[in-house]
Amino acid sequence: MSSSDAGIVDVGGDPPKQPSKRSKSKDPQRITRDSASLEDRLVVLEDIIAKVGERYTEMADTFNSFNEDVHSMEESVATVMETFRSELEKLQANMKRRDEERKKLIEELVARVDEVEDLKTRVTILEKAVARGHEPQRESASKVRIPEPQNFRGTRDEKEIDNFLWHMERYIKALRLDEEEEKVQIASMYLADDAMLWWRRRSAEVEKGQCQP
Repeated sequence: MSSSDAGIVDVGGDPPKQPSKRSKSKDPQRITRDSASLEDRLVVLEDIIAKVGERYTEMADTFNSFNEDVHSMEESVATVMETFRSELEKLQANMKRRDEERKKLIEELVARVDEVEDLKTRVTILEKAVARGHEPQRESASKVRIPEPQNFRGTRDEKEIDNFLWHMERYIKALRLDEEEEKVQIASMYLADDAMLWWRRRSAEVEKGQCQP
């Protein structure tokens, strides 16, 4: 075959097939597979959405339960604080009452000590009187009983002061006391209230050397 023969196109055969318009549409089996795949995806998506909804519900329930626990805890703390405040007030009241009782007890003890000191002074004076043979109780058995003067409470009344001094002089003479210290001790035992406070303060000042007796 010559080279010219090679360039001749064979037109005697069947022409090449052209794609038909019908071939452009999808295959029915493929459409079915795609529809099934889409439905599966929708089912999976719906399942995911349902699980998310359940999870959200669980989280909401947990949050509500947490809020209830917090509210309950706040109420418990408030109750405890109220109880603590009440107990603290009771404790303060008890401490105040005990302080008052202790103060009153100290005052009573001081008063008892003063009474004991007065009794000691009386005993000392009586012992000295007995030693000199002038015991007032023995004389009272055979003579008229010596009346004791009434207590002087520090009233600023000239007549009452004069009466107290006069009765005290009679009483001291009846006891036959000679020493000035004994006379002062006897007289101080018949002071009361303001007069006693004044005498105790003055005696303390004399002992400290702050004033002359």
